[in-house]
Amino acid sequence: MKNHVTTLCRIAIATAMVITSYSQEESAEPIELTRLREQFSNRIEQEMKPWRDRYAQELQKLEDRLIKERKLTEALAVKKEKENYLTADLTKKPEKAVVPATLEKAREAMIGSVWLVYAAEDKKRENLLDTYHFVDGKNVYVLTSKRVFPWSAKSKEQIAIEFLAGNIMMDVYFDDQSADSNYQDKLYKLYLVGKSSP
Repeated sequence: MKNHVTTLCRIAIATAMVITSYSQEESAEPIELTRLREQFSNRIEQEMKPWRDRYAQELQKLEDRLIKERKLTEALAVKKEKENYLTADLTKKPEKAVVPATLEKAREAMIGSVWLVYAAEDKKRENLLDTYHFVDGKNVYVLTSKRVFPWSAKSKEQIAIEFLAGNIMMDVYFDDQSADSNYQDKLYKLYLVGKSSP
C-alpha cells in the first residue's frame, strides 16, 4: 500500500510539472516569431560574413607588413585589434544607445564601434562604400584605405576623422545609432552595426 501511495504521489507531481510547463509554453512567444528572428539573424550573418572576413584578412596583412618593417609596437596593436575583432559578436545589435552627457562620454561611446558607410541617397543600403572601425580613442581603421587614421570627438555629437585630403566630419545620432558625414562635398550615411571590446 505504501508503494502505491508513493507511486501515485510521483505520478501526481510529474503530471503537475507537465501541466505547468505546458501552460508556460502557451504564454511564450509564437514559434513563427522565433523562426523569423532566427532567419533574419542568419541572413544578417550571411550578408556580413564577406565583410568581416575581408576585414580580418586586411588586419592580418597589415600586421605582417608591420612586422616586416620592424614596427613591433604597431604590429602588436593590430594583433590586439584582430583578436578583439575575431572574438567580438558583431552580429548582435548594440543595446539602445544613451546620448552621451559629456565630450569624454561621447569619445568612450565611439571606441570599438563599427560603422557601415553608404552614399546618402542609397536609402536601401545596397552599395556599401566603406567600413570604419574606431579601434581605440585615437585611431579609426578605414577598410578601403587599409590603414588607420586619427580621429577626435569635437563635440558630444560630432567626430572628426583626419584623412590626408581633409577631415571627415561625422554628425553622430547616438539614439538612432546612425551618423551623417560630409567629405569632399559628398554626403554619406553611416550605420552602427556592432561594437568590439576596446
